[in-house]
Amino acid sequence: CTCTQDDAKKTSFLTSVQASIKAAEDANFRASHNTCAKLWSGCSASLSKLHKVKFPSRRRYWARMAGCNASLERCVGPAASGYHDRLQETAGSAKGQYGSTEFFGQVSHLFTLACITGILVFRYLFTMPLAEGLCWAALILVEVVPRLAAISQFSPNGPTFWESPAGQRVLEIYEVAVYNAYYDADDWIYIL
Repeated sequence: CTCTQDDAKKTSFLTSVQASIKAAEDANFRASHNTCAKLWSGCSASLSKLHKVKFPSRRRYWARMAGCNASLERCVGPAASGYHDRLQETAGSAKGQYGSTEFFGQVSHLFTLACITGILVFRYLFTMPLAEGLCWAALILVEVVPRLAAISQFSPNGPTFWESPAGQRVLEIYEVAVYNAYYDADDWIYIL
């Protein structure tokens, strides 16, 4: 008779221990999920702003991704793997936007717009033939010469200006001018 009472006590004890363990695991998961959700919401908001920028910048992208990685280091526990996977998926999908073709296209459009604006400003507002000539030369160098090179090679996908050493230098200057440790040009465009 005492054996059945001992067995019943053991079963009751094991059931209550399992229930306590399950409750602790659930509470741990909820706490982990809440912490990770708060961290991810800040990171997600920061990354979603990248789709609305006027001046695309790889430096800005990598800085925001580094900030998200740093903030998600505090995301630990059972819910952490899901949020770290989300960050990896976001990084993979954003590579298309900051990959060579699309990024170089956006920078080419901005550079063309700047050259045409310079041509008009230096012809009609401030008559400066040398500055106007430099804007014309930059426009021809970036837009016309690579297309002529592609035509001469009978290939529509010839090398772009941005892939050349001179283009890489111009791109690095652009990156520093648009986003650096001191300011973000996209924040200033609305003030101007």
